[in-house]
Amino acid sequence: MIRQLEPDDWADWRLLRQRSLREDPAAFSSSTVMWTGDADTEDRWRSRIADGPCFVAYDDGVPVGMAAGDVEGDRVALISMWVAPEARRQGIGRGLIAAVVRWAAGRELSLRVIDGNTPAITAYEAAGFVLQDGVDHEGCRHMVRPRVPYRLVRSADLRFATTFLGRFRQVGLRGVLSDLNRTASHTDVPAEAAAYGMAWQHDDQTTERWFPQGITTSADAYGPEPTGGMFEGHDVVLASWYGKGRLGRRLGSRLSVIDWHDDQPPRYRHVLLVEPRRRWGFLWLRRVKIHAGGIVWYGDHLFVAGSSSGIRVFRLDDLVRVGNRLRAAGYRYVLPQLTVYAAEHDSGAGPLTYSFMSLDRAGTDDHLVAGEYGRKGGSHRLISYAIDRGTGLLRSDDRGTSVATEMHDRQVARMQGAVVADGRWVVTSSNGEGLPGDLWVGSPGAFTRHRGVLPTGPEDITYLPQRRQLWSLTEWPGRRWVYAIEADRWFDQTRSTDTTQESP
Repeated sequence: MIRQLEPDDWADWRLLRQRSLREDPAAFSSSTVMWTGDADTEDRWRSRIADGPCFVAYDDGVPVGMAAGDVEGDRVALISMWVAPEARRQGIGRGLIAAVVRWAAGRELSLRVIDGNTPAITAYEAAGFVLQDGVDHEGCRHMVRPRVPYRLVRSADLRFATTFLGRFRQVGLRGVLSDLNRTASHTDVPAEAAAYGMAWQHDDQTTERWFPQGITTSADAYGPEPTGGMFEGHDVVLASWYGKGRLGRRLGSRLSVIDWHDDQPPRYRHVLLVEPRRRWGFLWLRRVKIHAGGIVWYGDHLFVAGSSSGIRVFRLDDLVRVGNRLRAAGYRYVLPQLTVYAAEHDSGAGPLTYSFMSLDRAGTDDHLVAGEYGRKGGSHRLISYAIDRGTGLLRSDDRGTSVATEMHDRQVARMQGAVVADGRWVVTSSNGEGLPGDLWVGSPGAFTRHRGVLPTGPEDITYLPQRRQLWSLTEWPGRRWVYAIEADRWFDQTRSTDTTQESP
């Protein structure tokens, strides 16, 4: 476990700092003298923690690793990085680096490392730092992690959605759960990693017009507490689909609301995603025509990946029942769009595609994790944005701009989903129709690949901490499943030593 210290935790920082300087003096420009003797006072240690973020890794309650952030003017740096010898090669260093990267919130981050410390340089490079030329007067090399050039800008115009809600019967998620009209079936899923799963009702299982893509659950919405993770006593799973008609014509996007039961067939209902629009003085419903490759349920909000356009946001309390189904393409229930986060980037950076999304509750702040699908040789990046727990929306400035807190370039090819579970990254990747998918576990730049353990056509992935399970789904007609993966099985084993970033 890694956590940011408070001044009252000063003794843990003192223990590690003094031990690191005593056991690895050549790794630091500071010396033991600077933090012992007359300099070894409680007030000084408290002041150090208050001056900047200090992160400590614990193993069964024992502090075993440390790292800190430092601010000088408008520059930020990673300093005081050290892991105890008995705790090395366990991913603790990567976790500490990631904690400081998150704290830097997308700003350029620098560090100094002793020249010739190849293991440390390699670890920093895997985290996105670039080694600079030259050696300073203390024998250190400088490394820099560039500023993240991506951001999301929120639309301020919500009045159409407000007007729309006043004209229909607003029922919320509770209303849809009381009116489910479709039945799934429990089934064995043909994949090594699948513990159990469900198949959709026959027409949904076989249709070639709608394709399942994203998945999130009430565990995302309501937190990791052992007694939580439910909506009014229901284990709810949400799945997104995109529609494709003849000649590639887009039919829109929809959401399946699933009331999950382990001991009886799950029931569900489809809801159409719509965008209220005004034309010639009339309010009408326009289908939201995006790929919807990933979704995140957080509080009452539903984030939906919008590919190159950014992210759409909906509010589940806004679910409405439509009297005249002709206005809603035959759907009884629709979910109107609340707002949009438009994707922006710096000149020269190139656009980023928001292909899939998940929720990361591993750190001191909650984050929205997004990534992009890309074939071998293309771009395939992972990116995170901090969530404001008060509003349930992305943390932003006064202009509605949210800056990415971290980005990892050149990750797994053909990624379909990525989630952070207990500090570990888990990625799904596809290999084409009819071929089993791969599961990757580890951290950006250091994944272990479990070849062919997923069913064909794997898509988005999410984590249910109460069950210690990962959940995913597949898209191909006739081979569509929602299924669970026992997380600890894949966290505890290394089936392959293949940690390359590209699939062959």
